[in-house]
Amino acid sequence: CVPILAQTSNTKITGQIADTSDGPIPEAEVIVTDARTAIERHATTNEQGYYTVPWLTSGEYRIDVRREGFQPVTRSGVRLYADQAL
Repeated sequence: CVPILAQTSNTKITGQIADTSDGPIPEAEVIVTDARTAIERHATTNEQGYYTVPWLTSGEYRIDVRREGFQPVTRSGVRLYADQAL
């Protein structure tokens, strides 16, 4: 019998979405896409505009943010390393 060790990752992307006057934007859709696999993870901002997308693997990501009434925003080339909170 050989024991199997599970690998866990604390790598995540977290942040706050705000307008040009630094007012939080609640209920914004945040889409984090793995550049290598094209796998998407979705989150929605809370009342203070904060979101978290946990349990990501190391690699490069694209972040898209959408909310009705606002212009969409995209950030490409976001790099995550093992056990990093960005």
